[in-house]
Amino acid sequence: MTTRRAALAFVAIVAIGAGCGSHADNIETHTIVGTLTYPASSGLSGTRTCNGTGGYSDIRSGAQATLTDADGTIVSAAHIGSGTHGGTPHCTTTFAFPPIEIESGFYSVEISHRGKITKSVAELDADGWVFELSLGL
Repeated sequence: MTTRRAALAFVAIVAIGAGCGSHADNIETHTIVGTLTYPASSGLSGTRTCNGTGGYSDIRSGAQATLTDADGTIVSAAHIGSGTHGGTPHCTTTFAFPPIEIESGFYSVEISHRGKITKSVAELDADGWVFELSLGL
């Protein structure tokens, strides 16, 4: 009889867990990524990495990117990568936030201290969950 009670208890725990798990399955999660394009320093040629200079010196590999919700609460943080220069007069770098649970109607991204750019969840969904940002262009 003890084995049967243990089996019934196990089934009950699994059933309760399954009920709780179904709520978690309804939570939408997304990875939000982006690019930042900014003026290249003079003298660059060919494809190579680049960091911002002068007024853009804060834009370099490792600069912080923050993701905030509609209330201004930081949801996630990431670092931008090395910018790449592809023969154009500008550099482009990327960033990616770990997957987040979508619980807000709006999300904002800020790189370094450059001010927030905000998109609605509908805009993000239409844009493939990508922020495309630029400075000085």
